[in-house]
This record gives sequence, C-alpha cells and structure tokens, in this order.
Amino acid sequence: MPEGLVDIFLNASSEERHYAEELEQLAEKLPHPILRAIIKGIAGDSRKHSLFYAAAAEIASGKQGLLTREELAELKKTINKHIEEEKKMIELATRLLEETSDPRLALLLEAILEDEKRHHALLVALAKQVERMETLDEDEFWKEVWSESMRASKHRVTGPRSRE
Repeated sequence: MPEGLVDIFLNASSEERHYAEELEQLAEKLPHPILRAIIKGIAGDSRKHSLFYAAAAEIASGKQGLLTREELAELKKTINKHIEEEKKMIELATRLLEETSDPRLALLLEAILEDEKRHHALLVALAKQVERMETLDEDEFWKEVWSESMRASKHRVTGPRSRE
C-alpha cells in the first residue's frame, strides 16, 4: 500500500462529512421540495462516501474482522430480503416514471430508479459472494464483489488494481 494512504482516506472521510453538513444546512433553508430533496440526497451520498473512506482507512491500516457463522447467516438473510425490496422499488419507480408527464417528478424518479438499480446490483453481488465466502480469502471475496456489482450495474469505471 502506498505510504500515507490511511491519512488520505481519513482526510477524505472528514472532507465528505464536512461537505454533507454544509449541504444539509443549505437544504434546510430551501423552500422548494424538489431542490431540498436533491440537496439532502447529495448530502446523504457525501455521508455515505465519508463512511466508505473511513472503512478504506481501516482496511489500509490492516484492521478487518471476520464474520462468524451466525453473522454470515444473518447477513445472507437480510441481503436476500433487501434484494426483494429493491426489486419492488425498481418496479414502482419504473411504473411511476412511465406514468408521469411532470419533468420535476421525472427528475426525482429517474434519480431514485438509478439508485435502486445500483443498490440491487450491489446486493446481488454481495449475496453471490456470501455464498462463496467459505472458499474465498478476503481479497478474493472483495474483488469478486466489486467485479460482479460493476458487471450487474453496467458501470464503466476502473477496477481495483492487481496487487502483484
């Protein structure tokens, strides 16, 4: 791992958290429901990014825990439940998007639909990998999760680099 990577991740986490707080304050001042929702949604994404950077810092520092059989079973059960919930929400957002002629609602519904598709793809990838966890080591597990989620959501981004 490159030197200083933990600090870079921690700083990015802090910056994202600060950015989220600023956006949340702005959103509270906005009287328009769509603008308020969009700004709060972006703030929520920044909070999520802060959590992701903090997790990356833990991984880069060598901290990572293994799941017990019980935790693995609970994870599998919860993921499978939420896969079904995401499917329902994708269907709902798709139907509502097809039925609306209001461009403001279409903007919100399209954003919801794209998020739901990403969530579904990530949950499906996690579910597949949870099934394989007994046979994969940690690095293989996360490379597979990343690869599957990108394939499933059809995002084109640069993947994790080989550690060779």
